[in-house]
Amino acid sequence: MSEPLVPEPLRLALVAEGITDFVVIRAAISAIVGERAFDLTLLQPEESVAFVGAGDAGILGGGWKGVWRWCEQNARNLPARDVLFQTYDLLILHLDADVGEDPNEREWPPGLPCHLPCPPASDKTDALRDIALGWLQMETAPPQLVFCTPSKSTEAWMVWLFCRGDRELNRYRETWECYTQPVNRLAQQPKKLRFVKKEADYQRRSAAIEKGWPELVESLSQAARFDAEVRARL
Repeated sequence: MSEPLVPEPLRLALVAEGITDFVVIRAAISAIVGERAFDLTLLQPEESVAFVGAGDAGILGGGWKGVWRWCEQNARNLPARDVLFQTYDLLILHLDADVGEDPNEREWPPGLPCHLPCPPASDKTDALRDIALGWLQMETAPPQLVFCTPSKSTEAWMVWLFCRGDRELNRYRETWECYTQPVNRLAQQPKKLRFVKKEADYQRRSAAIEKGWPELVESLSQAARFDAEVRARL
């Protein structure tokens, strides 16, 4: 009797604002695919330097500007861009929903700044998806492209999971995805719960993020959207 075939690992790629976003998204993917093996390649920030905490993580830099530069760079080389979508089962493009709202920014790429009322969170995340497609010179997203657009940022997910007693979280619980600068709440916790936006602090919580992912999906619309779209593509 022949041995059952073991599926090959899923080939996934990620374009993200930063290394902490990579940690959160990798944990989410692990929760979504369950026992299925997968390889997640970090295309942006540049993986060779992102994991050693090197400045702006490569020649394109980090943050949303790094994502924009990556998109525009690939849009200038369409054959190479299209090869990416043939190479990977999924290419995940991450942008936090606070992109385009900095009053001090003076040099905006096409589509930005972008200010939209929240709630609903989806108005801004829909707009960001269209903006990113424009950076990629695409009219519609290919089947392999999945967006991850936390509102207002990935840190909103972290506060929800790890800062349950936070006064601002509990005060604005029904509209938490519209709370500006949730990252500021991380350092406002009691000493035993306090952590910062650093790779090491996020890595220590990776297993807990994976375990808590179903709660995020049930509670926060953009986590649910990412979960549903990954499942639909896979």
